[in-house]
Amino acid sequence: MSRSVVENLKRYSEFCRITKVFDRNLKMLKYHSVKDGKVKAEFNVTEDHLDNEGHLHTGLITTLIDMTSVRALFTHRNGFVGMSINIHTSYFQPALLGDVICVDAEVCKILQLIGAMPIAFVDVELSKKNGVQAKNVIARGQHLLTTFKEPSKNV
Repeated sequence: MSRSVVENLKRYSEFCRITKVFDRNLKMLKYHSVKDGKVKAEFNVTEDHLDNEGHLHTGLITTLIDMTSVRALFTHRNGFVGMSINIHTSYFQPALLGDVICVDAEVCKILQLIGAMPIAFVDVELSKKNGVQAKNVIARGQHLLTTFKEPSKNV
């Protein structure tokens, strides 16, 4: 991972910890790996993350899919940033208070159409961390984004 990507991620993580805006909801993420179009992160489900039935809030799940896929796209070999076209989320089982959730995002394809901006396809999976057992997938998302190079002055 390039130094500028690491610095940007650290700045954004700090911003999430101190801000009053929506991004504060992502302050719990601990990034383990952010490189080559892939993101691996995790967090502990706390009361702040629950809906009124005691499950991990589905809106937070979709937000995690959105934000981790954008980070994966930024670390892709072409250094893209993106703007959402569509996010599709499938929910399989609830996560509960105290669960440790792993978030894995990966850029699957960037499609360059003639005369158009490139389109990125990013897959994200959220699963309960449970040691050596099979994954307990709670949700999967597919994120479709228009992409463009980030201006060098912002990197």
